[in-house]
Amino acid sequence: MTLTLPRRARAPRRLPSLLLGSAALCLALAALPADRLGAARGAAPVAGLLARTPLLFTENRGQLPPAVSYSVHGGDKTLYFTPQGVVCSLIAPTASQPGRDAWKEPQAERLASTSGASAPPGSVRRWTVRMEFTGSRPVAPTGEDRARCVTSYFQGSNPQRLAGIPNFSALRYRELWPGVDLVYRGAPGMVKYEFQVSPGADPARIGLRYRGADRVRINERGELVAETPLGSLTDHAPFAYQEVEGKRVEVPASYSLAAREGADPEVSFRLGHYDRSRPLIIDPALLMWCGYLGGVRSDAITDVAVDAAGDVYVTGWTQSREDSFPVRVGPDLTSEGTGPDTTRGFVAKVRADGTELLYCGFIGGDPYTMPNAIAVDTQGRAYVCGYTASSEDQGFPAVVGPDRTYAGEGDAFIARVAADGAALDYCGYVGGDGYENAMDVVVDLNGAAYLTGGTTSRQGSFPVRIGPDVTYNARGRSEWNWAGDAFVAKVHADGSALTYCGYIGGAHRDWANSIAVDPHHNVYVAGYTTSTERSFPVRGGPDRSFNGNGDGWVAQVRPDASGLVFCGYVGGNRSDSVSAVAVDGNGEIYLSGYTESGHTSFPVRIGPDLTYTGSWEYDGGDGWVAKLRAGGRSLVYCGYLGGDDDDRAAAIAVDEQGRAYVAGTTGSPQDTFLTSGGPDLVYNGGRSDAFVVRVAADGRRLEFSGYVGGRDRDVGSALALGPGGSLCIGGLTASDQTTFPARVGPELVYKNNTTPQYVRLPDGFIARLVVDDANPLPDGRIRVEPRAWAAEAAVGGSAERVVQVRNTGSGPLRVNVPPLVAPFTVSGVGDHLLPPGEGITLTVTFAPTSPGTSLSGLVITSSDPGQPLVQIPLAGSTPSATRLPSTRVER
Repeated sequence: MTLTLPRRARAPRRLPSLLLGSAALCLALAALPADRLGAARGAAPVAGLLARTPLLFTENRGQLPPAVSYSVHGGDKTLYFTPQGVVCSLIAPTASQPGRDAWKEPQAERLASTSGASAPPGSVRRWTVRMEFTGSRPVAPTGEDRARCVTSYFQGSNPQRLAGIPNFSALRYRELWPGVDLVYRGAPGMVKYEFQVSPGADPARIGLRYRGADRVRINERGELVAETPLGSLTDHAPFAYQEVEGKRVEVPASYSLAAREGADPEVSFRLGHYDRSRPLIIDPALLMWCGYLGGVRSDAITDVAVDAAGDVYVTGWTQSREDSFPVRVGPDLTSEGTGPDTTRGFVAKVRADGTELLYCGFIGGDPYTMPNAIAVDTQGRAYVCGYTASSEDQGFPAVVGPDRTYAGEGDAFIARVAADGAALDYCGYVGGDGYENAMDVVVDLNGAAYLTGGTTSRQGSFPVRIGPDVTYNARGRSEWNWAGDAFVAKVHADGSALTYCGYIGGAHRDWANSIAVDPHHNVYVAGYTTSTERSFPVRGGPDRSFNGNGDGWVAQVRPDASGLVFCGYVGGNRSDSVSAVAVDGNGEIYLSGYTESGHTSFPVRIGPDLTYTGSWEYDGGDGWVAKLRAGGRSLVYCGYLGGDDDDRAAAIAVDEQGRAYVAGTTGSPQDTFLTSGGPDLVYNGGRSDAFVVRVAADGRRLEFSGYVGGRDRDVGSALALGPGGSLCIGGLTASDQTTFPARVGPELVYKNNTTPQYVRLPDGFIARLVVDDANPLPDGRIRVEPRAWAAEAAVGGSAERVVQVRNTGSGPLRVNVPPLVAPFTVSGVGDHLLPPGEGITLTVTFAPTSPGTSLSGLVITSSDPGQPLVQIPLAGSTPSATRLPSTRVER
């Protein structure tokens, strides 16, 4: 078993001069031991929610041997923090007994051992790895950022002795080496550590000795791997950079491993040159969750959207049937067609924390339906558009409109999925007797959808209405080299008809890839054209002259679609295209795309990179990003994104600060594709990796840049910003879970690693990231009353008490209520999502079957970062008189 974890944690707010990291110790810690929770049957749901909450460090108040200062407990791993080092105890039951014993604490003597030993069947196998600080002074760690939740161990003759033990979000070993602090931090499902080196201190003094591992090695990704019989612990490659005059300058950092025969391996750090008078900061991008979505055949995610609560909506296509594709709820749970190449669309909603598909269903008919884009409105309804070759007689679910009749060689379609995902509000065609494909969709605050794409249908069959142009402009077409026009359309809020629909194009091939709308209902469309200014409707800017071999273009459509505000080219002397467009609150326009044009002809200006590094001769170009002034007449900045291989920017979004986020695909390694800040700074191999970057508001530099991928082909095709500065990217991958950074969900296993054709077919993937200078997602806050519970009932009778759970925060709150063990029971067992201000009422029942006093605890877990775990002590007793049935409810 190889355990990996997401990339580096956030840098602390108060930074010394040097931070080395992130050596992130891999811990898939799930939950507190079941016997500590008082109910073995309740461990599973508690574990599921705790895996999504930040881990906390529990102070030792006597529940552990004196050598231990703090601990982090898990289902199969436990960390013990001592003045001399950190002990990781791995626990695994043998095949014949996967039961309760696996949850027991290691004995005290285990803390002094270097390894575990094989165990007989029916027992628990343990293995201990110690990471000792070499050349350091003994330093007892101190807790930082005390959490509001406490831990209690109600056991023994004095159950209050170990009650109310504090928990902390971080631990600090201060001055472990002269001028060097070591800081541990908890994150969802993992523990990370970093070294903070003060000015003048020597980072070469840092040393770590690993004892108890079968083997310690540095893999090809620069990661440190400690192998044991019960699994591997993986520390990701260290990374550091400095802020110099507003720009991030990376400091080379890597592990150094001294493994001498007969001696335990020792690890230190190699650093390149850095300015010792300036801080050096850990990268700020953290991969929060990442998982697959697919079946046993080819699957791809083509677009993502995020709603105000942070839930993620995805669409794409699949050749997998319902027996392997994770359909649930709807809008259609049955795959049409039986052929191996039958391709259907799908639409899915993923919970904000990535742990669950809220719905997932097919959309389309036989033989082909391929969605390209998705948008979501304020009511949580998803809008999906794309291409279909399926008529209504072939299973396409044409309902309401805008057109329920299939018209030709392939039609564009638009559909709206109900908020619960179980049905379609409307679904219909947009097309004529030629070929159409809708490439992108957006929705305004009134629920009207706007879509764009390309068509080869003339106005006699295409549903032109109002404009911006009602006359088809292209001349001629063939099967492999067709000419066509871009189109733009607006759909009524109820989906019954088109408000407007018209062409944008010239005499040759024109295509639209992306659309955006501003609050004033101005529509921005961008794409690719081979039409020169003699026929293409150039107006204003940014460039009114065709540059040759195909140019990107961008246009603004008037709110009533009666014409264009501006329309112009973006390109050089080779092939260029605009893949995505976005608009900010000031009407300024952001573009991304692909180019094979060098800097002598492409309109580079300011940045982020002014030098072309692609190789047109070897079928490789660069991605690019640009910003236009409102009105589109001139460029604010324009620059390349890429290295010496093929790089393609596929999606763009802009935040309130005017910073552009771009996602795409690259085959360029990190020595030419400039990475900084993550989420992964090392190219993972294979044909390509997905990438994501953020461009500074002035366009002069990248504020972060990194890869998402594994050792096979990975493609980034979609990006969306969420609340609190988080962002989601999506695409397809042929990398399995051994190298792809899958964690949390919605699925963690690549399904296509074997196929009859011995070809690795792709799965879709979704990843969510957060950036450290962004505001956190709005938190739900839990309030539980009462915080202690006691009752009295006769044998054979019962007593009930009410527990109120309420969300007092500004964001949604996820709550889990576990079952209790007799003689106690509780209502409302399971997961609950509480909007701000709402709550649930739980009823706890004490029903004794024998005399005496019973003690237990109700452990409520939640997404509240300050109180991920609330423990309510339960006490029940029987009076001297017996068998007097009495049931009462006290509030």
